[in-house]
Amino acid sequence: MQKRSSLLALSLLAFGCKVDVTPPSAQPAPKVEAAPPDKALAQPAKALPSANRTYKLSDLKTLKATANGHELTLWVMDDENKRREGMMWLSPEEVNDAEGMIFVFDKPQKLSFWMRNTIQGLDIIYLSPTGKVLNVQQGQPLDESPLPAKGLSDKVIELKAGWAARFGIKEGTQVQLPSGLKGKP
Repeated sequence: MQKRSSLLALSLLAFGCKVDVTPPSAQPAPKVEAAPPDKALAQPAKALPSANRTYKLSDLKTLKATANGHELTLWVMDDENKRREGMMWLSPEEVNDAEGMIFVFDKPQKLSFWMRNTIQGLDIIYLSPTGKVLNVQQGQPLDESPLPAKGLSDKVIELKAGWAARFGIKEGTQVQLPSGLKGKP
């Protein structure tokens, strides 16, 4: 019997298993510390996806735009880095229904957007240099398919999915924007 126990211990050791041969009565009791009463029910904070953003919404300029009598509050994305980040990482809870972004470019050009790292659906509204809607594209969360403009555009508005239709914004709608709005290259 002694040989068999020694053989079993050696084979377990050879296969990398850790065996505690101390009898349970000789093992020390595990140390248990009670949490302070105010921490006992605390839950770890859940980080919002927007923690990944470079540009916090509170740090961005905003402007007011009007379409079909609806006032929109738009965060201004007027340089390459801001335009690149856009609505990435924003959850629907962080954007109110009449809020969105306006992407402002330095000159009219053929534009196409995608939804990389964008976790909510969006309406992508391409504007002509005069502020008339060229077309509205529906972007699906995280879809990297190109969503192009139907013409030359120097401004693009992004709203939460479905809100362009609710506000009656469609091809041909005129959007009133502050004058002199110009993006940086």
